[in-house]
Amino acid sequence: MDKRARKRAMRKALKRRKQDVAHCLAEFKKKARSHSQPFDQGSPVSETPFAHQLRGVLEKLGSVFPVFGRYLSSRTDLFSVRDCFELAGTRDCGVITPLHEIRTLFETQVGRSLEEAYGFFQTEPFECRALYQIHRARLHSGREVTVKILHPDARDRVVIDRKLFGRVGRTVSKYAEDRRALQAAFLDFWEGLDQQIDFVQEAQALRALGTEPASAKRAPVVYPDFCASSVLTVERLAGWRLDRLYSRGDLQMPPDDHTAPPDLDLQTTARSLCVVWLQQVFQGRLFPITPYPESVVAFADGGVCFSGGVFERLPSETQANLWAYLTASADHDPERACRCLMERMDAPPDANALVVLQHRFRQVVPFRDGGWGEVGHQDSLAEHLFIHWQIARDAGYRPPPPLVHF
Repeated sequence: MDKRARKRAMRKALKRRKQDVAHCLAEFKKKARSHSQPFDQGSPVSETPFAHQLRGVLEKLGSVFPVFGRYLSSRTDLFSVRDCFELAGTRDCGVITPLHEIRTLFETQVGRSLEEAYGFFQTEPFECRALYQIHRARLHSGREVTVKILHPDARDRVVIDRKLFGRVGRTVSKYAEDRRALQAAFLDFWEGLDQQIDFVQEAQALRALGTEPASAKRAPVVYPDFCASSVLTVERLAGWRLDRLYSRGDLQMPPDDHTAPPDLDLQTTARSLCVVWLQQVFQGRLFPITPYPESVVAFADGGVCFSGGVFERLPSETQANLWAYLTASADHDPERACRCLMERMDAPPDANALVVLQHRFRQVVPFRDGGWGEVGHQDSLAEHLFIHWQIARDAGYRPPPPLVHF
């Protein structure tokens, strides 16, 4: 397709997309107006339907928007536990790219045929998302691998949806309790989306992860000869993806020869996940921004590793501040915890905000305030941390992008 024909096709696609978006937003506004009270983000047992409605409109919008819904499920500074789980169930499904198109894309980008690259290539993907699909394959050496293929039209869809994202963000944010924060989340998402459609960056991150100390020694091997901006070939690890270990709402996982839950101590696995992630944040060069269940692999000994996704690094000053904040929180020193955390936050114009915030930090009681847990009665460090972020947000403090990623 020449440049003129492609521009005409993009204009037509944008016109159709605008109509679809307008229809979906009209339905969303009609439902949202039937509820006079804004969504109460501070209550973990809120019965207001904002998160459910938000998930519904993002699924109807399709294309890139369900990916945004899953991103919002990681924003624990904006949503309660129930609403994060609601958004985590956003159906991120795509249309399978046929094999002949995969062949063309692979030959164009990698410079060889599928048969030259792999001794076996599964024709049907075992997973198909909005932006990509994943196939099982085997190298001629006998190594089992997975091949991640970006849908050929994914980048065009991102370009089109980027033009409409602002409109969707303004409309949806009107019905949220914290409009500014939700609109900012739309912008934060787009900053990380480019990494999701450029597998070269993901391959580089995984290779860097493989050189980290023991915490990440199980990072999958990347095969650069069979990678490109739309193709990622990595080792298939002999473990179990977390999304195979439990059922999440109506999200139906495709058949897998590793589907059967192994004899794992899930509490040990969960603890390992937290420890490895924190080690990467404070001791490693990279850490995953949103470690989705499908990109976390658990092993029989309780260990875990990150097998893909979007990675980021924190500036050393931010690392030092966050470590001091966590240490102070663990030592039950709320005033020092407050000072350390606020040093990296964007402050509100009110000069007395920090004094008020320190007072609220001293008064945190998870049982009363409702933390991250469903019932809010566990007096754990995690519960205190989530409440800290909630009251900082309520006081007008905003985390800059590096802190949001943490």
